[in-house]
Amino acid sequence: MARKDWQEIVSSIKEENWQQAIDLVNTLIVNEPKEPTHFLKLGDFYLENRNREAAKRAYVKASELYREAGQPDKAILALKKALQIDEVDVDLHRRMLELMMHDVPVEEITPQDTEEVEEFNLEEFLSSELLPEVFRDEETLNVIRHQRVVKYEGGETIIKEGDTGRQVYLIVQGKVTVQTTVQDKRVKLAELSEGDIFGEMAFIAHRPRVASVVASTDGCRVLVLEPDVLDEIISKSPEVLKYLYDLYRSRAKGQ
Repeated sequence: MARKDWQEIVSSIKEENWQQAIDLVNTLIVNEPKEPTHFLKLGDFYLENRNREAAKRAYVKASELYREAGQPDKAILALKKALQIDEVDVDLHRRMLELMMHDVPVEEITPQDTEEVEEFNLEEFLSSELLPEVFRDEETLNVIRHQRVVKYEGGETIIKEGDTGRQVYLIVQGKVTVQTTVQDKRVKLAELSEGDIFGEMAFIAHRPRVASVVASTDGCRVLVLEPDVLDEIISKSPEVLKYLYDLYRSRAKGQ
């Protein structure tokens, strides 16, 4: 995506001009009709514009393209977004069953056996290379260092699928597993570690969480960025929104 394109889309999101965002993404689709992330974003914007049927169609198309690209985990997430709109759609459930039966390996998820490190120094983390560069200016650091850090033991849920919160989390110690549940089976989507951020999709898209995040090591600590705090940071450092948007897009592409 060209720099001008993302700037216009990010501007539309900030202004909550959803029709403009829809038009911009449709322009991208003309040039890249096989790019599933465009349809994923299109669905999000249609939802914000209160066009649920169009959003469902966009999510289904994204799911189809992800499956064609050999990314069944992403296909499941896109299809689950469609099911959040219409949970009684028989065709959606059929598609999900096909994905689970033929495309997705079911992985048993268990906490890792690691020795807990009791001592933790937030300032050491904030001054390390693990902190994303976009957060390293002094003004942003002054905001971040006053946010709460929450400790979780292995197996504890940090984010529950379906939650409506828009907090964004920064892992400052340990690892987490991103997972979803389909047909009563748990599917591992990703594992994240220190310096990684999660929760950005709900913050940007204003949608319920489409996956759960569980601590996979004992003594896992995450720094919680509340939506109003992020809005404050973004108002002074707009590049933070671009960073979160790029992160959302790269993860949607499976990169």
